[in-house]
Amino acid sequence: TSKNYGTPPPTDVAVHSKAMRGTSPKRGKISDSTLRFSS
Repeated sequence: TSKNYGTPPPTDVAVHSKAMRGTSPKRGKISDSTLRFSS
């Protein structure tokens, strides 16, 4: 487990991204629109 200590689990990453969207919904919408356009 110590080997994976430096790498955060995907769940933490998802929660962190959700927290970022919650604090700045406008930035989140912009990111979503750019992702849709790129794809």
